Amino acid sequence: MFARGRRRMLSLASLHVLLLALCRAQITTQPRRYNLSSPLFLSLANTGNLSLSLCSGPTPQRLSEVDPSDSALTQARQLLPRLVLADDEAGARDESEPGRTWMSGGAAVVEVQNEGSWIAVYPPEAGQGTWEVEAQMGAVGEAAPTSIAPQPGLFLSDTDTAAALFLSTNFSSLPAVSNLTLLPSDGPFALPAYFNSSSCYLTRLSSLYSASLPANSQLRINATETRRGNTAWQNQHEQTRRQWRIDGLAAASNYTAWLSTADSADAAAPKVLWPAIKLRTKSDATCRLVSDVPFCPSVGYALPISPSLSTSDALSRLEPIISTNAANFSATLSTFACGDPYFGPYSSIHTCTDCEEAYRDWLCAVTMPRCVDGISMSNSYAVAPERLAESGTPVDVNSDLLPYVRTRNASTSRAPQLEADNYSEMLPCFSLCTSVLRTCPAPVVQWACPSWRVTARSDYGAFADAGADGFGAGFNGGAGEDGQRWGGTQRYIAQDAFGNAWCNALGVDFRLAEINAAPSSSPRSARYLGALVALLAARCLL
Repeated sequence: MFARGRRRMLSLASLHVLLLALCRAQITTQPRRYNLSSPLFLSLANTGNLSLSLCSGPTPQRLSEVDPSDSALTQARQLLPRLVLADDEAGARDESEPGRTWMSGGAAVVEVQNEGSWIAVYPPEAGQGTWEVEAQMGAVGEAAPTSIAPQPGLFLSDTDTAAALFLSTNFSSLPAVSNLTLLPSDGPFALPAYFNSSSCYLTRLSSLYSASLPANSQLRINATETRRGNTAWQNQHEQTRRQWRIDGLAAASNYTAWLSTADSADAAAPKVLWPAIKLRTKSDATCRLVSDVPFCPSVGYALPISPSLSTSDALSRLEPIISTNAANFSATLSTFACGDPYFGPYSSIHTCTDCEEAYRDWLCAVTMPRCVDGISMSNSYAVAPERLAESGTPVDVNSDLLPYVRTRNASTSRAPQLEADNYSEMLPCFSLCTSVLRTCPAPVVQWACPSWRVTARSDYGAFADAGADGFGAGFNGGAGEDGQRWGGTQRYIAQDAFGNAWCNALGVDFRLAEINAAPSSSPRSARYLGALVALLAARCLL
């Protein structure tokens, strides 16, 4: 009896030592996971950036478990895992240490400045259960193993009833590894907001979602390269964007998409998780997603196409109209001395090539209407021709943020060749018309746009942050105090990161943002500033 009791005591002691060793593990540059049901203490041998992520675990219920009258600090303590960074283990066990921070969104990056530091991870006080924590130390002088980008890395082009089209944002160069993850926004496979910054939780949930789909209903993701949406600087340097098309989606359903990137496939290579964007597939089968159109390279949205027509047949009916008009415009423009070094430069920031591209995008927008799900006209800011205000009548800013949508039939369609009847069109952005006016030599082109206060609002829409005249950006409340009203984008809002769209832009929003950026970040702005300085210098010498 005594021997068995002693052996049992030794086993318990060994177990205690083992558990203590697990709770005092040393973090390395390889990802490692730990259970978090009680405080976890980790030693950090080197300096650098430490990434921590919650890979699984319960979600504390804010309303049922936290008193809303409590201070923000008290609520955070109850809802979020707490981190204490200290110079030694004793300091990590002291929750009053000044190095305390929180794992918000299921992830955190901690800068470790001293060798031999310790970090403690305390579970939320209001939560019950066990979380799984992934910890990884970045190499000395390297970025954090997993970091969260401040703005979305994806832009939603459009959807139809079964597919969605995405475009990467403005990368100076595409990372070696880029993955698009898409999950339903509702139901058991929706990513809880509590874990919305956790890369490992997202990966695990994506695997579970994929495994739940029947073999014949798997999502199909096709990634290609494109110049659609490029800025002038990107085209000048022959850069491309990444484009993803996802097929196999359910109609009239909400989804959320994330982009993650890495410099290599190595598990230790730094990774970036970009904030999510929202989308909803359409319910109208007349709307069909189209992209990579040779004669309209900026088109990447749904067209109203009769179910009896194939996509290739539909495009073949529109191509002669667009190509003929574009050729006639180019012939007119060729009468101007575009290539002459003395008389050709009519603008300090625009060229005849810019003029042709602006006209082509306008032409494509008015000839290839963007199809959207129908809405009540009371929920649209577009104005039917018979309801247009008289000249000079004040027009209020679109403070209710209503989209510019018109209902169409066979007699009012911009593209009767597509044989679609009774659909809704998102109107082209007014800036597509004014862009031709700004970029083309006026004496030759003699372009004119309708007045926003008179007739334009029956044929065009405006940016969500445009002024009452349909021009400008940063109006109508702008991007908000925190700059996140539109999900990260600051100005020229034709579409935000939450799935809302106001007008059909065909990239004019990108171009305007580039032209009006700070001179140090915009080649065109820098070119304009240089020309202005030269002009002022010349005048001073006279």
